[in-house]
Amino acid sequence: MDNGQVKAEVESWLLDLPAGASARVQGWVNEALTEATKRYNFKAMWDEQLPITVNQQRELFTKPANWKEHRGEPYYFHQDGSTTPISWAQSEAQMVRTYAIQLPDEGNTSPADEGAPRYLLERDTTVDVFPLPDDESDWNNGLYRMCVPYWKHMTAMSADADTNFLTEKAPFYVIWYATHLGFLWARDEARSDKFATKAEREFQKLKFQDKISKLPDKLTLEVHKDVYAGEPRSGNREG
Repeated sequence: MDNGQVKAEVESWLLDLPAGASARVQGWVNEALTEATKRYNFKAMWDEQLPITVNQQRELFTKPANWKEHRGEPYYFHQDGSTTPISWAQSEAQMVRTYAIQLPDEGNTSPADEGAPRYLLERDTTVDVFPLPDDESDWNNGLYRMCVPYWKHMTAMSADADTNFLTEKAPFYVIWYATHLGFLWARDEARSDKFATKAEREFQKLKFQDKISKLPDKLTLEVHKDVYAGEPRSGNREG
């Protein structure tokens, strides 16, 4: 279903509500999307940032508006296409115990504590890189091309033709949850609870399907001598 169809369904269930309900339906629909993505990271919420470091600048990028939380292992990639994985820092305290917090100052002639990226630190509105990045990468300008995977919130809908993962895969979760909010607004707790229960059933079905979709086709565990190694480049794994 698209946004217009979802809103029409919600309005049909809220037919007897007081004046003013129709103007709030879009907000209730979008709140259904927000609530679902707060509770669970669906595969459709995968996204990534591709920033480039600035020489000796700590801040890597400002987090986009749809950022929920970081996801997986960041890395930088080389001119030949190969990659070097890095890690997420556990805390700022961990980083300042390991690296200088800034460049030498007040005429101090010590060399800068800089180098290739090793850790990213997620702050409230930004992502920082440690150590301070140098300009010694193999790219022509010496800067590092990064890939930072993250979980995103879904974009709020406004136009009738708008769609997203939830309206396509679980439209009645969105419909029932928005209807639940409508009856809650009208202070009809009994009917609100009824539709909240219906929405929860749809949410759990979708969550289960999404978990299954994330599983690999082959679930047999294999022995790795190096836990951080990549997969074999040929079809056979050497013993």
